[in-house]
Amino acid sequence: MPRRLFSKSNIIAAFSAIVLFTSCKKDQVDNPGGGDGPVTEKKIATFYQDEQNKIEFTYNTAGKLSKVFMRNKDEEDQLEETLNIDYSGDGKISKVSTDGFRVEYSYLNGNLEKTATYNENDELVTTAEFKWQNGKLAEYSYYMSYPTEDGEELENRKMNETTYEYGADGNVRKVNMKQLNILTNQLEDMGYHTYDGYDNKVNPLRHLKDFSYGFFQEFNSANVLKETAYDKNGNILEKTERTFTYDQAGYPLTCVEKRTETGKPAVTENTKFTYY
Repeated sequence: MPRRLFSKSNIIAAFSAIVLFTSCKKDQVDNPGGGDGPVTEKKIATFYQDEQNKIEFTYNTAGKLSKVFMRNKDEEDQLEETLNIDYSGDGKISKVSTDGFRVEYSYLNGNLEKTATYNENDELVTTAEFKWQNGKLAEYSYYMSYPTEDGEELENRKMNETTYEYGADGNVRKVNMKQLNILTNQLEDMGYHTYDGYDNKVNPLRHLKDFSYGFFQEFNSANVLKETAYDKNGNILEKTERTFTYDQAGYPLTCVEKRTETGKPAVTENTKFTYY
């Protein structure tokens, strides 16, 4: 899983930024370890560090994701969100709601095209756009409503833009990021990060692809083992290494994540995974 699993920015992004969840109901999946035939599909139930830092997934009787509970506590405060998911007649996500906010979804040719977030007063707060190429997410853009210069109207301003580069195996290899400079009103390079190694096992979110696009803004079929973050000049900001244990079907059971910011001591976090 790319980037830090339990961070406040990821949890907030999970609701306010973009599409969150869909489930693809299948009985079997290919054996990722190359063994004898397919293995039984498992649905992710929890990502767990401790009672103050966890994500819980709930499914309806049709096997579709219906609710996600997220809790994240740091030195400053604690954030909790419960997301409720509604579907349209074609089985795609139509709306995700929580605490007076709602995110509405629109699709083009079966792919997520746009999301729009509204507050309790039915005012547009944020939008996100997704561009696809050869069936893969090529670009993600995030917009926020800002007052015009005269202060009488709101305009939708692009706040950031992310583009993705893929390897021959179909997994993301490089993520390039730009962010709006409010003073110049221009998007400026903010750096990039690379995924330098994968396992050949099962990403526990493999059947929640739109959730992965919403939560991390990307999806990989395998798990990221090594990751490096760079600034816009190519200087290393942080290195991340992950060590997983797996069950016999190749699903992760535990992850030890070691993050080392340049010039600072390493920080290690432990995550457990459970399944239905």
